[in-house]
Amino acid sequence: MFLSLGEWGYAVLVDWGGVVEMCLSSDYYWCWTMPPEISDLPENVINAILMPLPLRDAVRTSILSKKWRYKWCKLPQLTLDDELWKTTDSLLSPSIKFTTIMYNILTLHEVPITHFTLSMSKLKKYPKICSLLHFLSRKGIQHLVLQFSEWNRLKLPSSFFTCLQLSHLTLQNCQICPPPAFEGFNMLISVELCHVSVSSRSLESLISSSPLLEKLVLKFFDSMNHFEITAPKLRSFDFLGCIKYVSLKNSPHLAKLSLFYGESFEESEKCDLDNFFQPLLALENLHLEYGSFQFLTASLPRRLSSALNNLKRLYVSLDELADLSCALCLIRSSPCLQHLEVQVWGRTPSLRRFVSLQNASNASSNASFRPYKWR
Repeated sequence: MFLSLGEWGYAVLVDWGGVVEMCLSSDYYWCWTMPPEISDLPENVINAILMPLPLRDAVRTSILSKKWRYKWCKLPQLTLDDELWKTTDSLLSPSIKFTTIMYNILTLHEVPITHFTLSMSKLKKYPKICSLLHFLSRKGIQHLVLQFSEWNRLKLPSSFFTCLQLSHLTLQNCQICPPPAFEGFNMLISVELCHVSVSSRSLESLISSSPLLEKLVLKFFDSMNHFEITAPKLRSFDFLGCIKYVSLKNSPHLAKLSLFYGESFEESEKCDLDNFFQPLLALENLHLEYGSFQFLTASLPRRLSSALNNLKRLYVSLDELADLSCALCLIRSSPCLQHLEVQVWGRTPSLRRFVSLQNASNASSNASFRPYKWR
């Protein structure tokens, strides 16, 4: 990247192989004679100004003054998204543009990169990102977001598994195939996987090897078999997808649970309601969406053997009579319930009996009951 004076008196800022900014020579002179209070801002203030900007705009600030030149190279947070390789030059493929941008980042960036987002959700063909991930690993990456197209799930390269300092990970539309020697990301605190292809065994291993994990989000997962979560510090779990059986026996501190079963929930193995909730006595917020109760109907007791004494908020979505029985059991077993919300999908007379739920429960007299939603 360099700054030059064009033939017709224009200041031209050139970055990754293309022109990104032009201004009249008078403006060019003004850019280099900015007030000292702008040119001499403290480093932390400059970073606070640059970090919210798109990377292309952050690079453009190099023309503000000599002291601002290459300030973007010291940013600890970077985002590369589809907007960066949108240019009027249709002869350059996105892969070439990305490679050029990546080369400049690798050669110019000076400080550790703690937060990095790469979004290629609109690309049909992906450039190689192996070198980039190796670079991020050496730069101490902690927060990593990788997003690809839903029509072409990228298999993550082996260099991804060298980012051992990761504490927050978000993956979208990709494939995870850990190498045999991979021992896990033992510093992970939060994980969000959306449209990710991974085996049950690999996912279980990824979670169990993350002893600090507190938040787990799994969305739109391909059909999986049995899946057991072993996460002693897990506080929040959101699941949306198709699975035959999920176990939360080894998550004693789980406070927030949200379940939404997809179209194939009929194939799920039935789970004993009491056994499922017995280890989850720390629950404070429970969200059971459409299809979730179908997974919990193997046995329908009137009450759970162990009360959910910490449960304060409950959302349930009902479709069948068995759903109603499950909901009543949970309400009777939640003496400290404060907020109850119900969504009813069916219109059968048995479901209409739900209007008597408050009288049938032992919920706290302080509990608020949200009006029913009929679908």
